[in-house]
Amino acid sequence: MRRIKTTEQRVALICAVVLVVVTAAALWRHYDIRLIASSDSQTVEQTSAHKEASDKPVSDQSQAGNQVNTDTNKKQQNADMYHFTAVAGSTYTGFARQAIAQYATAHSWTVSEQQALEAEIALANTAGSPLLEVGQQVALRHADIARVLAPTDADTSKASSATETPPDVSDDITQIATAGDSYTMLARRAVARYADSHKQTLSPAQRAATEAQLTAQAGAPQVEIGQQVVFAETALKQVVQAAQALTPAESLQWQSYADTIMW
Repeated sequence: MRRIKTTEQRVALICAVVLVVVTAAALWRHYDIRLIASSDSQTVEQTSAHKEASDKPVSDQSQAGNQVNTDTNKKQQNADMYHFTAVAGSTYTGFARQAIAQYATAHSWTVSEQQALEAEIALANTAGSPLLEVGQQVALRHADIARVLAPTDADTSKASSATETPPDVSDDITQIATAGDSYTMLARRAVARYADSHKQTLSPAQRAATEAQLTAQAGAPQVEIGQQVVFAETALKQVVQAAQALTPAESLQWQSYADTIMW
């Protein structure tokens, strides 16, 4: 009986030891899992925090940069404009007048009353001469004011051309061919009209020389009934002056030709 009792005690002791080992193993395993989970959780949290930390400054920096650019653009636009707020009785032309005066003063320009009047009318017309409501904001750009105050080269050229003395009316003479006409006969009539209009007297020899020279210069072309032939005033003047400068011998030769013409 005593031996059996000793054996049972040993078995109980062994079972107790096994139970302690199993319990210790289970506790260690549970603790190890918690460590791993805690480590993973910390890693995830660090990764998330790092991502947020890396994203947030970029976003904030981008937004801040955009805000700075926007503010800079607004300031630049405001610097390039004159701003007005309409009150009772305000007109667009009145604001244009004020803007022109401010711009001229800022740039030390001397603007006459006529220039200022034309400039403010031009600005109002460009804007469509709008009617203003109380509280309405009106902005006038410096560039537009400079444009209406300082005409472009094209405008100056047009103004200069408009003030130039118009050219003299042309004295070109046009002849219309009729049945039986030749270029020489048309030239003959043109010379007669030119001499009459300029109060010049030509001898038959001189007239023969002028019509012959005009015909030769044109290449003695054929003419058709109803055809219009224009004799330039400069060409008529040249041949008349040349005829008036004929020597006596040349005049005698042309007189022989003139005697064959039915004037």
